[in-house]
Amino acid sequence: MINIQATYFDGISSVPNIINISFCDTDGTITLSKAVGGVSMLNAEEFYFERYGNCLYLKISEKDESSIKICESDFIELFIKYRKRKRKIGVYDFLVNQSFKTYIFIAVIVLG
Repeated sequence: MINIQATYFDGISSVPNIINISFCDTDGTITLSKAVGGVSMLNAEEFYFERYGNCLYLKISEKDESSIKICESDFIELFIKYRKRKRKIGVYDFLVNQSFKTYIFIAVIVLG
């Protein structure tokens, strides 16, 4: 179980909000608690995520304007490990983490 604070962008206003996040990696529940708006509990498999550098962006749906920006490395590692364990990792994140030999192998198969 890990508890962090993250930045929440609601997609309407330009002012980011602080949100408290609790993640339990055994059952995959993420608890989001905002200062205004209460508490919501979601499963980690329901989120769409994008990873840029050392930050992770979570969205509830793919076309959702709101997002959560997380720069806590411990949380990111736990979240990615959980998604890999459940085989719910995106193609982009899978390809970014591959070696150069894998890219050559994929290119030979596609072009061959």
